[in-house]
Amino acid sequence: MIERPIECRDKKLLLLRPIPETPTKQLSAFTLDSLRAKPVMNFSLQELKAKMKTIEGTQVMGVDIGGSKVTAATFVARNGSLQKEPDSLKILVKKGGEDCLPFLENLAQESSAESIPIGLSTTGIVEGTRLTKASRIPILFEQLHKYERDFAKLFPTLSAVTNDAVAGVMGVF
Repeated sequence: MIERPIECRDKKLLLLRPIPETPTKQLSAFTLDSLRAKPVMNFSLQELKAKMKTIEGTQVMGVDIGGSKVTAATFVARNGSLQKEPDSLKILVKKGGEDCLPFLENLAQESSAESIPIGLSTTGIVEGTRLTKASRIPILFEQLHKYERDFAKLFPTLSAVTNDAVAGVMGVF
């Protein structure tokens, strides 16, 4: 297939216009506080690579709590990578966190019974292992009051909590 450059006859397109200057007042509104930026954890790919060599056969569960669904799967360390166990994928589709707590409690029971470490990622703001704000999952946020909104109290085998994509991998640490 031969790719040809896209020609545009309409010079009024936004993408063709120069980038406007951003007013200083607007830029000054972007602060570490207004962006809620803060250091959360260190993550070293070199450490992970070294660790993966020592944990061959070890299982870990990755759990992702999003605004419209909860996804969980079990992985096993093989040949320096995490590979999803067949038939381990579990998905609960719900808006706002409805019915999520019983689903999470079942995952906690399963991981505890088999001593499988959990790496958890979640929507919202996490302080340590506590969920402090979660506008996309208000129902689950309220239900987590049962555990003082602390995922460590819900999941006895919890290894890591973050709202970053590396949470599933972090369970091996």
